[in-house]
Amino acid sequence: MSCIGSSFGWLILCGDCGLIELFNPLTGEYIRLPHLLGFPFHILMPGADEVGDDIEKAVVSSNPTLDRDFVAILFKRGVDISCLTWRPR
Repeated sequence: MSCIGSSFGWLILCGDCGLIELFNPLTGEYIRLPHLLGFPFHILMPGADEVGDDIEKAVVSSNPTLDRDFVAILFKRGVDISCLTWRPR
């Protein structure tokens, strides 16, 4: 997995096939978010082996330790401005 961003002490990690996880290195807690390839973003996202390479920045809206009602935001690299958001549920 590669780190594509951090917010509030949490690392935002991207793995193979579009797997996105939040990881808190202090507590060892993981929060798994939906796979990117499970969404109809095939126009925005490259092939499965390149998903993490196309993301410029990733952030979360609030601290997942204090409030589980947060939004994760991924910004796509490129000339056009694209962002993907989703909430855990």
